[in-house]
Amino acid sequence: MEEGHEIGSHGYFHKDHSKLDEAGNREEMVATHSLIKRLTGYDVTLFAPPSGAYSVTTLKVAESLSYKTIMWTKDTIDWRDKSEKIVYNRAVKDITAGDFILMHPKEHTLKALPEILTYYENIGLHSITVSECMVKK
Repeated sequence: MEEGHEIGSHGYFHKDHSKLDEAGNREEMVATHSLIKRLTGYDVTLFAPPSGAYSVTTLKVAESLSYKTIMWTKDTIDWRDKSEKIVYNRAVKDITAGDFILMHPKEHTLKALPEILTYYENIGLHSITVSECMVKK
């Protein structure tokens, strides 16, 4: 978006997509898409299943909606551990080029983000969107 960020879908009610049938997967994805579109005007094209739980049905529904299903290589677990320091440590530990870092829109994560990005820059890495990374691979 304006600051170079990219928005993706993570489900509406954060359900276990591996246990949802086709209709359930579609309902979660469409509801989230509609909300994001209404609030931002942006059509999401990326879907990261909550908890990393998905099935073949999830992948088929995502593809039918023109989503690319993505996963992460590092999880900050920021939804559980509400500490800037813990989020920072998890985001920088053993970081390598091409890692996808899972972060949620939480206040403590937002506060940790500038320090995380500075660390990456200091070791010669720079952040790019998921879509940019997918093109480079």
